[in-house]
Amino acid sequence: MFVRYFPLAVLSLACLLIKGIGLKTSCPAYSSARSISGILAVVFFTLAAQKIPVATAQALFYCSPLFTAILFCWVSIRKGDPVALRILPLIPICLGGVFLINKPHLISSELPYISLGFASAFFLSCASLSLKKLGALKESPLRTIFYFASACTLTGIIINAIQKTDLLAGFFSPISLALFLFTLLQQLTVTLGWGRGSTLLNCVFQFVGVPCAIFIGLVIFEESLSSSELTGITILVTTEASALWMMRERKD
Repeated sequence: MFVRYFPLAVLSLACLLIKGIGLKTSCPAYSSARSISGILAVVFFTLAAQKIPVATAQALFYCSPLFTAILFCWVSIRKGDPVALRILPLIPICLGGVFLINKPHLISSELPYISLGFASAFFLSCASLSLKKLGALKESPLRTIFYFASACTLTGIIINAIQKTDLLAGFFSPISLALFLFTLLQQLTVTLGWGRGSTLLNCVFQFVGVPCAIFIGLVIFEESLSSSELTGITILVTTEASALWMMRERKD
């Protein structure tokens, strides 16, 4: 975690200083919720993936958009705000496509670690909704990224101290550079994406990474697809195309 987020914290701080943006956030509660929820999502996913198959952990992690949609609809209905209900069915359909691709094995003996997988998805949904609120309050995306990256850096230092591992091991390796670039793009996309647009459509678009990852595997590693995987990809691509068409009428 330290290797991935320390360079991002430094870079985002430099950008804040260059742009003359202050470090004081106008919404500390949501900034804290975003950071804490994001860290818990990463930690719980890592713990789960160490004990259950990674494909199963990833499938459980993709329950996050469903949790986000449920929480969003619950809050909106309580407040009397309109909800684009026609988008809602697309989310469980996409999740079904992910389950067809990953084929998770849910065994009762692994229930504690399966619960960690669900917990990571829940906290990721909390982080997403916090980002949505920060965007609505016009909080600087750079400042949001800085606080999250700083919190992850501190968490990484603590984890390394507990595990008594070298904090800078592999820090300058090509893999670490690739991880940093991926993390940078991920945080920019997530922070800017959740800060605007339709919440339910954003939930649908969270599944885009699955067919993209499979496409990379097909091209680079020459992997083959089973019938269930092909069906899952077809479901995802069709549903994402439907969501793109619905972007013309955003109401939430």
